[in-house]
Amino acid sequence: MDKRIKVKVARSSARSVGLCAGLGLFFCWFWSVMQNPNIPVHQGVENPGHALYWSLVLASATLSFLVVLVLAKRVSAGGRRLVESRITVALLAAYAAVSYVPKLSGTETLGSEYAEIVVVGALAAWLFVQWGSIVGDLGPRKLLKVSSVSLLVSFSLAAVLYQFETSLATTLLSFLPFASAGAVFACRLSGWEVDAAESEGIVEPGHSGAWHFYVTVLVQGMAFGLLHLLYSTIVLEQCEDPYCPLRFLNTFFPLVSVEDFYGLMSIFGVALAAGIVLLGTSVLRLNFRKLIYVVGFPLMAVGFLILASDTGFRLTEVVSHASGVNFTAGEVVYIAGYYYVVVTTWALCSYLVRMKKGDRVTVFARSGLALISGQLLGFLSSMVVGFEHLSRADFCTMAIFLLMLASLLIATNDRLWSDWGGVRPNETDRPSAFKVACEAVARRYRLTERERDVLVLLARGRNMSFIAERLCVTKDTVKTHCRSLYRKLEVHSQQELIDKIEAEIGVDKDQRLSDGQRGSAFLRKKTPGR
Repeated sequence: MDKRIKVKVARSSARSVGLCAGLGLFFCWFWSVMQNPNIPVHQGVENPGHALYWSLVLASATLSFLVVLVLAKRVSAGGRRLVESRITVALLAAYAAVSYVPKLSGTETLGSEYAEIVVVGALAAWLFVQWGSIVGDLGPRKLLKVSSVSLLVSFSLAAVLYQFETSLATTLLSFLPFASAGAVFACRLSGWEVDAAESEGIVEPGHSGAWHFYVTVLVQGMAFGLLHLLYSTIVLEQCEDPYCPLRFLNTFFPLVSVEDFYGLMSIFGVALAAGIVLLGTSVLRLNFRKLIYVVGFPLMAVGFLILASDTGFRLTEVVSHASGVNFTAGEVVYIAGYYYVVVTTWALCSYLVRMKKGDRVTVFARSGLALISGQLLGFLSSMVVGFEHLSRADFCTMAIFLLMLASLLIATNDRLWSDWGGVRPNETDRPSAFKVACEAVARRYRLTERERDVLVLLARGRNMSFIAERLCVTKDTVKTHCRSLYRKLEVHSQQELIDKIEAEIGVDKDQRLSDGQRGSAFLRKKTPGR
């Protein structure tokens, strides 16, 4: 028995390590193509430019999230895994074709660069949803721990890549989507993915939107879009300050040029985010409302404030030259705040899935859509308005105003937070009343393992065809299990079975209420002066 327990623990640990490593690979690549201030696609013969790259990649990812939302509504739960696998393979094939074929054949053109950027955006959005589908059922508490470790993995991997020359690092970076997608398939085979039958078709009416949450993510993305424009109008100089971060870090990263210093500093923000997440959830034990608006948004605003206070931020026509220590410190703080909010919103997505506010694909696709479309909106609007002609201090001040105004308007409305604002993500998840009722009925009537599976699906209103497809058995086998279930439960139809489960849910609620009343009465007796 001890040997079996050790084997089980070893397998669980190996799966956890694999999950953190795979998610870390995704975070590293997602950072490089969607947030890294150094344009990752710049090694070809033709260079699309900073503004065009961000416009294309963000627009492609935004459209891809919309397509995912459409597919989530049209594809049944039973066939979803097959469709997702095929789309993953197709996108990886397209990515390989546009990334490697033109370079190897020497036929690189500006059109091939555009095609690569578009495919990169689509693949980034798709992997975002796929990883959300896997980690979404871990629960907020475990997801925060896994995400924090994964951020440290991505930081370590990025730090290693910066030890190589730019061309070699870019080539190695291009292999990360394949490794990340392979980890997705491995996690599914290991059983990490949430059961589609448990998450589809059970959304509570009137609560699936959580629009205030998505507006929050949208504002966060818009602020980062403003930072994209700020990067494009700044030339970083080799500073003369003896405490210059670039001079200090060049001893550890000798191949990093001044132009690539933005990206190097941003990865330290990713590592800092992991520590802040663990501090806010494990030590301070904050709820979601405080995690996002009391810590996350102010942290990003402080990053902009430090950027604006840089003494090296001087205006030369329309180009700023930043060389002070404050600029690099502000970038690290802002990136930390950004990824801190990303991880926190992922945990909130997991909570929404657990609370039946939406299925796993829809919830994570909506959050990804809000995040990336916000980046696109912030970047394009800042270019249209002409923010690049402002001084950097004024620019950062506007970003701070945007963040804090959104925090004030959304966070102070108590009605918006009645469902999840006061929930602490580190609290142990309680099983749903439906699951407790099914388990109680299964134990009382001594159902077999397969009969339990059929019971859950029947109680959710599934028909014979769906159950057969979901359990990979024939309809005749399902009919046999149904007859056995009806006989043991002494019911004659699916509706009577559903009624029995609902009655069991009512008994469980009454029991909890009775226990709560007895506990309150006991406390009143013990309280002096009563």
